Amino acid sequence: MPAHADALPASAQLNKGSKRRKRILAFCVVAFLTWALPTFVAQWSKLNQKTAELQALQQQTEQLKQTNEQTKRDVARLNDKEYVEQKIRTELHWYKPGETVFPAKKPNP
Repeated sequence: MPAHADALPASAQLNKGSKRRKRILAFCVVAFLTWALPTFVAQWSKLNQKTAELQALQQQTEQLKQTNEQTKRDVARLNDKEYVEQKIRTELHWYKPGETVFPAKKPNP
């Protein structure tokens, strides 16, 4: 053993080693937090961004489902001759021969 180690009492040597271990532990904790905090903040912001994207996509999915259901209803109605005739009259402005048409003007808003 070194000569200076014999000069200190045993309890002083233990306290010195204990203080050194506490400093090393504190340094390790600070180093870990220095790395972990920015990483956590970056991941938190990405999580918030992805959550917003998910909500937008879910809303878009709901709108597409409603459009799909409306299209399915329209396709089912195309088998009805009266509905097809009505669509032709309103959208294409076709009329039966000899039929008198009275066009209605739409009011200006």
